[in-house]
Amino acid sequence: MPEPEFINQRGSFKVIFYNGEGKSDTVEGKSDTVEGKSDTVEGKSDTVHKYEFEILEYCKEARSKKEIMAYLNMNSSSYVSRKILIPLIQKGKLQYTNPNKNAKNQKYISMLEKLD
Repeated sequence: MPEPEFINQRGSFKVIFYNGEGKSDTVEGKSDTVEGKSDTVEGKSDTVHKYEFEILEYCKEARSKKEIMAYLNMNSSSYVSRKILIPLIQKGKLQYTNPNKNAKNQKYISMLEKLD
């Protein structure tokens, strides 16, 4: 049976199993391997920690999402929002400059000095 393919990309984890002739015992053994890999990936998927200090330093001056995306060299607006900005806002480390969180001209500012 061909080996499964493990893909870890942008905080998500994907496993591809290929068809082949094999015993069910082998498949169960592979399943255990997949669970172990998944647990490992979950521990590493917290993207916020990876970029937290960089973003908080960069956002000492109010920055737009596009500016932050360019700074991080990322293209996905939704990924940056869901995985990085919103968790920092929820932790109280980043703040909206406009009370309307969906405002077109929304910017983000670091609360770094206020936390010290």
